[in-house]
Amino acid sequence: MNTSTIDRYTLKQYTRLMLSFFGCLLVLTLFQYGVLYYKGVLDSILSISLLKAIVHHIGFTAITGIIMVFPFN
Repeated sequence: MNTSTIDRYTLKQYTRLMLSFFGCLLVLTLFQYGVLYYKGVLDSILSISLLKAIVHHIGFTAITGIIMVFPFN
């Protein structure tokens, strides 16, 4: 049962969905690094490993977006 007033979603909505997915991954990563810093595992929150994690999340979002565009459409 479709309760939406939109018959079909476009690439604009899909792009927003992927950006929000990346945003969620980014928030989770910042929370993870904050907890690790608080527990004394990391010396600082802002480090090269955080940058690498963000780059990996960008790649994961891109691959997931390419794979999931077919079921979305």
